[in-house]
Amino acid sequence: MSASLGAAPAGPPSPPPRLDHRPSRDPALAGLRAVAALLVVGTHAAFATGYLTHGYLGTMYARLEIGVAVFFVLSGFLLFRPWVAAAAEGRRGPSVRRFARRRLRRIVPAYLITVVAVFEVYTVFTPGPNPGQTWTGLLGHLTFTHIYA
Repeated sequence: MSASLGAAPAGPPSPPPRLDHRPSRDPALAGLRAVAALLVVGTHAAFATGYLTHGYLGTMYARLEIGVAVFFVLSGFLLFRPWVAAAAEGRRGPSVRRFARRRLRRIVPAYLITVVAVFEVYTVFTPGPNPGQTWTGLLGHLTFTHIYA
């Protein structure tokens, strides 16, 4: 037992190791998030078409709503992860302005195309008047003001 128990370190302490910078996309969680998104689409489609009240199949469609909770929890976790990593390393977090700009560029075009496509499908395949499928409704969806009407 020749080691000294009270010896001071030989130099200044080394900085804490940097966290592993994995890619921002985790394939397993992204896959689970995609499944949750499909569940959300399924439950919304069943609601919009009235299939939530059709026997056993309606009961199954209604339970797809669990996808909403899974999607939001996973999205929050995946979106917050870069800020947690930065805080753990003592760095500034990512730029919120840059994040928002990139997010809008990525999501808005797909949203606009989807809104127009769904409007067209409802116009062609829905018999009779549908209160939500009017030109005013389309304009509200395209300008993100539909929730306020």
